[in-house]
Amino acid sequence: MKRASLVGLFCLVFATAALAKGGLQLEGTVTDVEVKEDTLSLLLTGALSFDIPTAPEDDPAREWRTLRVIVRQLPVRVAQWTVTPDPNRLPHPATFQETVDRAVQVATLGHVLVAGLDHPTISFSNLGEPLLIEGSRITVQDLTTLQAQSALPPSPAPTIQPPADRKSKKKPR
Repeated sequence: MKRASLVGLFCLVFATAALAKGGLQLEGTVTDVEVKEDTLSLLLTGALSFDIPTAPEDDPAREWRTLRVIVRQLPVRVAQWTVTPDPNRLPHPATFQETVDRAVQVATLGHVLVAGLDHPTISFSNLGEPLLIEGSRITVQDLTTLQAQSALPPSPAPTIQPPADRKSKKKPR
């Protein structure tokens, strides 16, 4: 009975996350970067993490939890977007083609990609495993190059970590 309860709780948490819309962070190596029609596709091996609330927005018990999931060869798809230039916004957001070029470069070099995905949709199997991630826009960075340029310590290998309690009930920005 105890195991069934844990499996039920696990499925509930991930079912809630699957319906959540908002920012999603990706980190890992990528392969099979391609553009078909107006969609950038790639396979991610590494980790994805995202924040989800534990209650509705107006509930005083609302807290934010971070979920981190290890993935292998997870398909990621992002439809082409347009950039409306805003001279007051720095840095300027990357265009679709600039993002494709950066993703291809990271994959070709075998470097670690870090990316933020807007309006993500995560599809899960009946067993709670991520099957597909889709989003409306992606921001891609080459973590290996960033670390070399700024003398940042190497990123640790992705590990499954329990969500930490957040003291603030507001979503972090």
